[in-house]
Amino acid sequence: MSTVFEKVLRLKNDHFEKVEMLHPKILETIVPLSLTKISPRNFYHWKENGLIELSQENDSEDRKWGKFNLIEYVWVSAIEVMREFGLSYEIIKKVKNELFANHFQYLIDNRERIEKMFEQQLGLNENELKEFILFQRNVAEEGLRMFDENEISELESSILFNIVTSILLQEKPCSLLIYRKEGEFHVEFMQYSMNDPVTKVGYLIKEYPHLEIPINNLISEFLNEPKSEKYAEIFGMINAKEMKVLEAIRKRDFVEINIKYNKKDELIIETIKDGEITDEKATYIRKLLGLNKYEEISLTYRNDKKLYIKSRKSTI
Repeated sequence: MSTVFEKVLRLKNDHFEKVEMLHPKILETIVPLSLTKISPRNFYHWKENGLIELSQENDSEDRKWGKFNLIEYVWVSAIEVMREFGLSYEIIKKVKNELFANHFQYLIDNRERIEKMFEQQLGLNENELKEFILFQRNVAEEGLRMFDENEISELESSILFNIVTSILLQEKPCSLLIYRKEGEFHVEFMQYSMNDPVTKVGYLIKEYPHLEIPINNLISEFLNEPKSEKYAEIFGMINAKEMKVLEAIRKRDFVEINIKYNKKDELIIETIKDGEITDEKATYIRKLLGLNKYEEISLTYRNDKKLYIKSRKSTI
């Protein structure tokens, strides 16, 4: 029992505190519509038909032309993908209702169905199953308490917020699955983690005809444009030191950049010397920084000054 409650305590004092530490302004409505591939016409049509609800509606010029926080940016990007694949407004509204539902209330309301699914499909022994279910129950109850006592907002309690912050903090790839079963469309989420029992449930769902949208890819696409840097800095995706690296690349004010990162447990060191930075390579580095996928970076300026950065993961 104590182990379970220790895990629940980490939900509050670990996940949300890390969000506040590394992404303190993730809900700032600052990203302009122009940073997306969505036309104003489509945006307003979607909005008028109930596919989009901005978190801070008002009559200001900024909100009139559409500005998003990171969660809203991910959502409108997901709408674009769903429309490209021909999904109807009715299905997209169903996805929206699922993504913006209270994550903790959802776990409580669907407890019987979810626990039955765990029992049938996870392949855990009796003690493991009991521990896992107890953990899930207490996560839901503690999270709902935090919401009821205004420790977290409505958007922070949403399933989509939980998915996005898990990707940013834990590098847990997650996909949105829209699948058809017995003539009905359903929505599910799949985390790609070898140690996560829920992953097994996702693989079973993929046996049905489905559309899979990798949420981490939508976040990654946000960093494609150089103009995203100032917004990524406000969101806490890129810090002041990392901005200096991007500035040096932009001004070609460097002799050498060494990047060390871990990918599939294989240590890789990439050295980039003066004159070798293409637009594609600059985008690649911006994504490494924004998604915190490096271990350390050292940069040597033309004037022989040096800049050394440890991954933000080392601070949490």
